Amino acid sequence: MKIIAEGELSVAVLERNNDTLRVAYSMPNSEIVLLLGEQLLLESAKKISTDFAKPVIADLDLQGQIHSLLFPQYYDELSRNSFRTIIASFQVSLPKDEQDPEAWEVWEDVPAGRCRAVYQSNFSIHPERIALIKSREEIEPPKFHRTTGEETMGMTFVPAGSLQIIFDSQLGLVRSIEGTESTEVLVSDTTLSTSESSIRYEFLRNEHASAEQLSLLIKQSSKIAESVNPETLTNHFAPADIKKLQIKQLGDSTFESLVADLVREESNQQEKKDQTPLYLKIKAFMVVHPESSERWGDLARRATPGSLTLKLIPTALVSVGDDESQLALLNLLKARSPEPLVAQSLLVTISQIKAPTLALEEAVRDLARNSPIPGLAPLAQLCLGSIARNLSKTAAPRAAQIVAWAVEEIQKADSEEKTQHWLMILGNAGLSESVPIISSYLNDKSNILRRTAISALRFIHSKETEEILLHTLTTDSDSDIREEVVVTFRFRFLTSQAYETLQNVLQTDESTKVRLATLNLLWPMRERFPQLMRVVEKAAEAQTNSEVRDAALRLLSGELSSR
Repeated sequence: MKIIAEGELSVAVLERNNDTLRVAYSMPNSEIVLLLGEQLLLESAKKISTDFAKPVIADLDLQGQIHSLLFPQYYDELSRNSFRTIIASFQVSLPKDEQDPEAWEVWEDVPAGRCRAVYQSNFSIHPERIALIKSREEIEPPKFHRTTGEETMGMTFVPAGSLQIIFDSQLGLVRSIEGTESTEVLVSDTTLSTSESSIRYEFLRNEHASAEQLSLLIKQSSKIAESVNPETLTNHFAPADIKKLQIKQLGDSTFESLVADLVREESNQQEKKDQTPLYLKIKAFMVVHPESSERWGDLARRATPGSLTLKLIPTALVSVGDDESQLALLNLLKARSPEPLVAQSLLVTISQIKAPTLALEEAVRDLARNSPIPGLAPLAQLCLGSIARNLSKTAAPRAAQIVAWAVEEIQKADSEEKTQHWLMILGNAGLSESVPIISSYLNDKSNILRRTAISALRFIHSKETEEILLHTLTTDSDSDIREEVVVTFRFRFLTSQAYETLQNVLQTDESTKVRLATLNLLWPMRERFPQLMRVVEKAAEAQTNSEVRDAALRLLSGELSSR
């Protein structure tokens, strides 16, 4: 499931005591996109947007840590979890008086548990503005896992990613946050769950609420406080709580009643109804009754191609991801691999499993090598690349075997088309072991292979690959190749060195499309790199390239209107 939330986050200060603040968070005009696979969930997204418009009350200390939350009663679980993620990413803990102002550590509540966050002052960009880098180094999970209800003993929570923060010391507020954070939950070599958040905040304006507005907010917060218990950013659920939630989700549903619901919805698909409630019930049934996965798989084996059944059941099996569900997926793939469209859909779905069993991997590998169906073997090969990237964190030797196989195949390729295909597979895998073979095609006479090789480096985050990309950006004579480099940087953290090179490209590259791509890449980072504003202003004044000038003018006019 993927949630995209855009809008204005309002932060209203309600009270200030000696050592705490009470604030109200809300997103009154949010735009929410909710995707389950490729299906838009319009009704659920509308519910989240409606919930976000109402205030959530939070108590913070003066360093910025959030200690408690008060959700209105009508907030459902999906809305709560979504808002928790947003607020947790907005949490910035400043150093206490006794801490080093250049580097400090703080234990913070996050949705996954207690997190040891490390802050570093990066550079001074303005007398009143401080640039910070925040990284999550360690997570102590709650006693019981939030979604499975299992004791977290033996579970390892692996945080990754970092945030770039601009703090305005004069106004006492955050001006911008940008970055990506992720959390992976491991049991031995198996990924139990994973989550990732890509974040971009920009300060818009500082408003003073009227006495009437403030009074209304305070009354609302008091009413909420009287009717609900305070919660934290961390979801603490014991197995009994999980069981209660699952029973609530299922209601009086049985396997037979859920199948009947599926049949009924199959006949009403033209109405474009939100299928999230049915999907969640099916998934909950699989979790509560893991032995039922085989029966769900049997149902999918008999389902009509393109049916709702063939969309919901495999997606739910992948989401659950336990041994029973993966066995059901394995049998389903074997049974329906002779059907091109069904097999293609199943392969793409299966490639999203974070910790596929060896048996499931081998089934995909068998199709990649032996499928007689036109186009199915190449797709299975591409999916194996994605599987390798998922395995790299939990079963590195298996991931390395897939990459070694792809390297062997690309060396045997006897055409440009085949070589491009295996480069794409290595790109999906995104393992550092493939850098030498990928980079060997950057000087190929074929522009297609050079461009594909650039794209294949997008997931390999290292200084070596950054240097390769920047060198290509400044030396390759083909504008298509240079544009591809700029696009590739959308998947990467932008270092100061990369910014300097890209800023120069924005100013001097001969290609309009390369300069426009660079402008669109850098513009969202203007708080982090404030010198960009002057560069864009110069581009807006220049008469040599009307397309770049007009694009710069549009961005600058939008910036002025938002202040």
